Amino acid sequence: MRFSCLALIPLFTLNVAAQQPQSMELPVIRASVFADAKATLGEGALYCTNDSCLYWVDIEQGILYQYRLPVQNFRQFKLPGRIGTVVRDNDHNAILAMETGIYSLNLQTEELQLICAPEANKTEIRFNDGKCSPAGSLWAGTMSTTGKWKAGALYRIRYDGNFTKMIDSVTTSNGII
Repeated sequence: MRFSCLALIPLFTLNVAAQQPQSMELPVIRASVFADAKATLGEGALYCTNDSCLYWVDIEQGILYQYRLPVQNFRQFKLPGRIGTVVRDNDHNAILAMETGIYSLNLQTEELQLICAPEANKTEIRFNDGKCSPAGSLWAGTMSTTGKWKAGALYRIRYDGNFTKMIDSVTTSNGII
């Protein structure tokens, strides 16, 4: 079993009107909302080809959003704590780097299960960004919730819950690709 690698895509669609060849005007761009999610801190848009869903999180509100594109079905999962990032596994689970550790959320039953808690004994630390490697491991970083420099770390997490601290003294892991 391994985590799935997902592609990044935007949370909105843009329609560019056809430009007349003789015109020097800029094309007209129209944006349209497809999911009215009023996130406090929305991040981490990921598209999963296995289920044709777009996923993203509201870090501060602890909400995972799921938008099924072909049928335009929009769901949200309110979770107990901040969520830094989401990846998918090969089953029916969203893997979440949350405030207190790495969790698996069964998208059918909504059961939340702890996979591991690399920094369980540290206060004022939370997971932030993370992505899946081609080998199927989750790379996720922690950061201070109080702005303390170099309080976090970058971890490699396997599906079985084993983890390795790869880099220590990290301020904020962000923009991991």
